[in-house]
Formats: sequence, structure tokens, C-alpha cells
Amino acid sequence: MSRPLVASVLALVVLGLASPLAPSVADDAETRPPRKRFFTPKDPRPAHDPYRLVAMAAPPVEDLPRSASSWDVDAPSPFEWLRAEQDQGGRWRRTGLERDAVANALALLPFFANGQTHRFGSYKKTVHRGLIHLRRLVEAGSLGRATVLTQALVAFTLAEAYLISRYFTLRYAVARSIHDLCAARMPGSGWSWEPRRGPANSLATVYAVRAIQMAEQAKLPIGRPAIREAHDFLREVTDPETGRAGYRRAGDADSITLGEPTEAAPVPLLTAAVTHGRLLCGESPETLAASAAVLERHPPTADRACATYWHLGSRAALQLGGATWERWRTAIAEVVWTLRTPRGGTEPGSWAPSGVLGESHGRLATTAEAFLAVDSYWRWERAEDAKRSEN
Repeated sequence: MSRPLVASVLALVVLGLASPLAPSVADDAETRPPRKRFFTPKDPRPAHDPYRLVAMAAPPVEDLPRSASSWDVDAPSPFEWLRAEQDQGGRWRRTGLERDAVANALALLPFFANGQTHRFGSYKKTVHRGLIHLRRLVEAGSLGRATVLTQALVAFTLAEAYLISRYFTLRYAVARSIHDLCAARMPGSGWSWEPRRGPANSLATVYAVRAIQMAEQAKLPIGRPAIREAHDFLREVTDPETGRAGYRRAGDADSITLGEPTEAAPVPLLTAAVTHGRLLCGESPETLAASAAVLERHPPTADRACATYWHLGSRAALQLGGATWERWRTAIAEVVWTLRTPRGGTEPGSWAPSGVLGESHGRLATTAEAFLAVDSYWRWERAEDAKRSEN
């Protein structure tokens, strides 16, 4: 381009900017609508979830809450044990693709419950590595044919991570994992352990409902139609007289081992899970009085350790409130927390394997679920502190 031509173009530009017909920067700023922020923090709690059981958006807190000084603190923090179990690639040390995905998803949940993200907290590097690894598994399409348990846990973890951090690179992974999960549902019913194979069962359905509801709180309402039919299924498997839930239908055994019902029911695991699921679907606690009575009669005990029951039951009890939560709150402090392995024991800070996921995924799954049960106590405590400060 010749010099005279360049000079002419520059002159036109200068004249255009100086012209009274061209809006100034100040005028444009006054007439232009305010720019919408990418993310405005809001309280994500739905009306029926006063203790943030669907979504956790609390700021990072100390590894142990203030009330822990009155509890057994002779064992190190569970977070230290979880961090030591992670390798530099972000994997928690398990073998097999599905076991790897489930282990990663479960191990991240205690950090989120404690307010840790990939940007904030004492364990942000641990969380960041775990999230990157989990996201890559989803984006590579590795989990499209995985079991419903794997898909649901991965989707739940990614959705909670996206909700509390707004880490935009997770959005696609959340949407894809929820889409795969919805595609795995039995038409007109709930979920089975295998995608679209076999009759639906209550525990697989509850895990899927939890994931879809978490995505909904993250403003990704992909699975809303599936929730309605799953809610109907969860009501069908509950005996309205006794309040107990079955595996595939009302009247089935109330406890399972590795996906199948058992004759003996040491703890009402399925009642706890289904009650939690129905509450997440929007039911009022008043409609679940019979189920609440079952949970009130069966708080956690040391001789019947089941971390899956602790986790799902504590969530249901906290949502139900009243006498049910009072029994569970005491048991969490006096039983669940004290069962951590103390200093000098094998893998201190963790919990010995127990429960459905503990049978298949060992100490890591048990530690994650046991901590989430204890977290129910801390969420209640924070809610009570907030009420006192308001008054």
C-alpha cells in the first residue's frame, strides 16, 4: 500500500472520530446496556433443600470445623490421606477404567463438601488434578457404556464442581455425562445398573436422580423429563404403610450387597436412599413420615457399619429434620466420626471398608462416604449458626 493511500485512510479515520455524528466513547457507554457478568454468585439452594444437600457453595473452611475440638481428633485429617492416595497424573490409585472413574469421582466429593475448589483452599492442586483427569475420561467417550453407578457418580461430581467454581471448561463434560446418563434410563421407569438392560432398581435410580438434580442446580436442566418418571418409580417401590423401600418393587429386601437384594437387612439402606431421592424430587417431608420413623429407629451403629447408609441416610435425615435428625446427629458425632483409623493404625485418617461401595471400591470409597455423612452434621451446624446470627 502506497504512502499517500495510507495517509488518506488515516485522515478519514481521524475525521470520522472527530465528527459530531460519531458517538463518543462516553455517549456509547451511557446508551449501551450494562454488560452482563459471566457469573454472579447466587445461593443455589432450592426451596425444599435448606441445608444445601443438592449444592454446596460455601467458602473454604478449615480442615476441621470449630466443633471438632470436642470430638475425637486423634487421627489426621481425611484430606491428608486422600491427597497421599492421588498420583501426579490426578488418578486415585485404582485399577480398571470404571474403578478409576468411580474412585476419582468419590475422592473429590469430600473436598467440595469442605469448600475446596481447584482455585481456592489448601488442596486446590489435588482438586485440579483430579478434575482434569475426570474431565478427560468423559470427553474421550470412555464412559458411554459404563455402568449407571459410574456414570451417575462422575456426572454428580462434575456438576458440583461446575456449580461451585463455574470452571467453564467443565460445562461440556457435565452436559455430555448427563446426556449419557439419561440415555441409560429404562423407558418410562428408573435406572438399572446396566444401561437400558434389566428392570430398574431403586439404588441406581437414586444415584442418577442426585446427578441430574445437581446439574439442574448448575443451570443445566438436561434431564428434567427423566426426573418425573424416576420420581414415580421411587414412590412405587415404597410401601406406604411401613415406609420401607424395596429394591425393584415394594416388599423387596431393604438392603443390598453389590447390586442385589439380600434376605437379611442389617440397615434399611434402600429406605434411606429412596427417601433422600424423593425429597430431592421435591416431595415434602410430611409425606414421608413412615420412612422417617424407620430411619429414626435405625441410626448409625458401630456393629453395623455401612458407609453408604451413613451417607445417604444422613442426607435424608437432615432433610426430614425433627426427631429423625436428632437421632442421626448424635450418632454421627458419637459413632461415625470416632470410627476413623487413629494415628498409629493402618492408613490413619481414613475409614475401614464398609457399605455397598466399600465392598467394591475399598477404603477410598468408604472414607469419602463416611466424610460426607459427617459433613451433614457440619452443614446443619452452619445453618444453625446462620439462624442465630440473623436473630
